[in-house]
Amino acid sequence: MACVVSDRIPVTLHHTRGGSIAYCPFGGPGVGQKQNPALQIPLHALYHVGKYGVDCRISGGVQRWEALWGTQVDHLNSTCHRLRYSLWTLAWSWASPLVRRRVERFLQQYHSRSVPP
Repeated sequence: MACVVSDRIPVTLHHTRGGSIAYCPFGGPGVGQKQNPALQIPLHALYHVGKYGVDCRISGGVQRWEALWGTQVDHLNSTCHRLRYSLWTLAWSWASPLVRRRVERFLQQYHSRSVPP
């Protein structure tokens, strides 16, 4: 699979964190916990750890990277489309009970807001 930003190869897998991921129902993993390993996107080194990399500590951090190259959530969705497989479903199956409760609360709130009275 090619880089989700540039379509270049080779790629390494970036564990999504911060930025748009912090606002999705899976959110951050919490103190002392790793991000769900299913939530990874393929990035060419230039966009992962290189000059334009999300992990190279560019000024503005993950938010700046997302402003330049697109959100990690959008790239995860694009990766799902390319794979024809839901990384979100995989993330759910690997999620801790704490994260599952957070996702369930989010979905309940989302559905209660989207259903007309």
